[in-house]
Amino acid sequence: MKRLFITTILIVTLVVIAFTPRAEANLILNGSFESGPELLEVPGLWQTVFPPSTAIDNWTVIQSDINYKGAYWEASDGINSLDLNGDNGPGGVEQAFATVIGEEYTVTFDMAGNPSTNPGNDPKIKWLRVAAAGDFEDFSFDVTGKTNAAMGYESHIWSFTAVSTTTTLQFISLDNTQKWGPVLDNVVVMIPEPATLALLSLGSLVLVIRRRRG
Repeated sequence: MKRLFITTILIVTLVVIAFTPRAEANLILNGSFESGPELLEVPGLWQTVFPPSTAIDNWTVIQSDINYKGAYWEASDGINSLDLNGDNGPGGVEQAFATVIGEEYTVTFDMAGNPSTNPGNDPKIKWLRVAAAGDFEDFSFDVTGKTNAAMGYESHIWSFTAVSTTTTLQFISLDNTQKWGPVLDNVVVMIPEPATLALLSLGSLVLVIRRRRG
């Protein structure tokens, strides 16, 4: 009888999974910066963007300025990427999105660094800070041996727990130099999908029933 009950629960759960809409893969819009201003400053290559510009769709530029890069160098996803140090110092970008209080969110992004540094002047180690919901973490990248054609992007992962129904995700350069900062691309924010949650719940239920049988 108990085995039949477990089988029934399994079937019902699988049906729910089959008809439950999947969560959006990425809560961030334009995470690879493919939609933005026409690259006019150096045609097809880059454009300097100043705060509080929203010219890069769904993103707001904050503090100083940034360089919106096109085919000037290799991107990790698509064509475009961001140098978080524009022409005047360390800049940053942010995007707000809906969140559920108490829910944990996972942020992934690709990081590199502008390899065109002044010898003996600018640091080879580039730093950026990712921040959201009152929390943050700093990440570094070594541009030694990197070129525009081989940027050497590194993928990073970071998590935060939402404290509000709207959360602002920020990426900020920590390099106090006029130019040549950390490079950002391929930003993704995810939460568990309904199917995953359903399977976890089913596993817990089966475990409880088995313990009671024992």
